[in-house]
Amino acid sequence: MGEAKRRRLRKSNAWPGGEAYRGVIDLRMLPAVPSITGPRIRELTSDGSIPDSTQIILRAFEAQAGERSFAVGFCLGDGVGYSAIGVAVIERLQLEAPGAPLHIVPIAHEDIAYDLVLRHLRTFSGRLLLFVFPDSDVYDAGTAELSYSKHIRQFGPDGELLGRLSQAQRQEILARKAQILDRP
Repeated sequence: MGEAKRRRLRKSNAWPGGEAYRGVIDLRMLPAVPSITGPRIRELTSDGSIPDSTQIILRAFEAQAGERSFAVGFCLGDGVGYSAIGVAVIERLQLEAPGAPLHIVPIAHEDIAYDLVLRHLRTFSGRLLLFVFPDSDVYDAGTAELSYSKHIRQFGPDGELLGRLSQAQRQEILARKAQILDRP
């Protein structure tokens, strides 16, 4: 391919990533719904260890990337089986767009987890997006940077802008996690 054609393709949407949104992405936490409680999750999963709590915190958001808006969630699982909270996240997302297909992105490697999350947030064109992580280390690698990245703004369920963590705060959190798990 000649250089002139390559430049034309880069300018058009035909070039890979041409439709990607490069601005700040807003993640607004979806409000809790009364139907998703501890007893409902036990009913969905047959997991008797789920408490009777009526307040279940789910990592489910409405994402705004430029003119595109979609629901996005984060949970533990392997793309086939999900944690009990993951099942609740799926149910919460489906309340946002009943009947819409759920696009599942399994993320297996912590080294590239956040890059994959950010890339999908910038380019996703559907209605429902779910990121699935095999364990808490990969989950943390894929979601923690959302709290201090300059590319993401997070809002609470009441619409209040949540503060960004500094790099020093993030390092402190990682040090505490390593100490709790008895790792270097």
